[in-house]
Amino acid sequence: MTADQTVIAPRQALLPRAAFLGLEEPVAHLAAGGETPPLRSASEAMARFLEQKSRAMAGRDEFTEHYRQVKSRLARYLGLPPSGADQIAFLGSAAEGINRFADGLDWQPGDEIVALADEYPNALVPWLARSRRHGVRLVAVEPTATAEAAIAAAVSDRTRVICVSHVSYLNGRRLRLDELRAIADSCGAALVVDASQSLGVLPVDVELCDVMVSCCYKFILGIHGVGIFYCSRAVLDSMVPAMVGWHSIEWPTVDFRSKGYELKADAARLEVGNPPFGGVAVLDEGLKLLETVPGEQMEAHALALGRELRAGLERLGLPVWGPADDMRVSANIVFGAADADAVVKALSADDVLAWSGDGRVRLSVHGYNSSADVVRALESLDQISRKGRFDV
Repeated sequence: MTADQTVIAPRQALLPRAAFLGLEEPVAHLAAGGETPPLRSASEAMARFLEQKSRAMAGRDEFTEHYRQVKSRLARYLGLPPSGADQIAFLGSAAEGINRFADGLDWQPGDEIVALADEYPNALVPWLARSRRHGVRLVAVEPTATAEAAIAAAVSDRTRVICVSHVSYLNGRRLRLDELRAIADSCGAALVVDASQSLGVLPVDVELCDVMVSCCYKFILGIHGVGIFYCSRAVLDSMVPAMVGWHSIEWPTVDFRSKGYELKADAARLEVGNPPFGGVAVLDEGLKLLETVPGEQMEAHALALGRELRAGLERLGLPVWGPADDMRVSANIVFGAADADAVVKALSADDVLAWSGDGRVRLSVHGYNSSADVVRALESLDQISRKGRFDV
């Protein structure tokens, strides 16, 4: 060994593989950006909910109280004070959260929404729909080397909303929320952030956001059917929901309910009917497990594995997308492929799970991954390439 050579010890998983379904050897699960494997305890959580449901009102009281407790646990996980639970709603999806916020604004013709042109549809199509209804305009910005600079150049005194994904589903680009907060403040816009590709593996400073939404079936280790909605106090106090139901109001007397209603003071005013109690129970299991690893340790682990994976892809001559800077990278590592679906299918045959679409293969790392998963993926890609089974 020469003086300038160092030995890098393989990284071990931070989360126990045995806690998950589908992580039995030799599977290398690198598809967290699409679906994470479910927790074994999710089945137990759902069974508890169903048992509670079987006991009528007594059971309902129990799972309703649990829903409140999960809001408090999520507030702690997000770094909020105990009162922050009041700023959280459990909706059906991240997309619903953005739409609910959009419907609560008092739009004026000519208002603008700024977003990046390569965004996930959730950050674009809700505003296109409002352009038809309210005469507002979506300003879709082509991302440059620094996406924040492109956004800053596009805002104006008509900008009402800046809508972004914290981490890009497409190329793994991570945006600087502190810079976006300053840009939003400079023009009086609301900053709306979709954290579906980061929450659970990378830090998300929600107090920099006016609105933060996330799905729960990716990095935060929940399932489909429940989405996280967080909003600032200012948004909560000013937003007038367009949809109202029994759960979003203070319970009225029979005599009064045909005459008016009073919205709940907290973010539950956005929960029109029964929250997704089963999905919330499963989310609690994910939060419990994530709490066992400090956030900075999880981030360091994901970035280290990402560096290993990126370096290996580059050695194989694969066209890696997205930034390389540690301040910009994420848990998603992406390379272009002419037939990405075929690549992912071939990887799956080798028990390496990845994600495809939009002309690229996406490999995502999480706390249950180790250096061994990276090695398996790179070896599989090398063999697939050597056999000429795909063209990148």
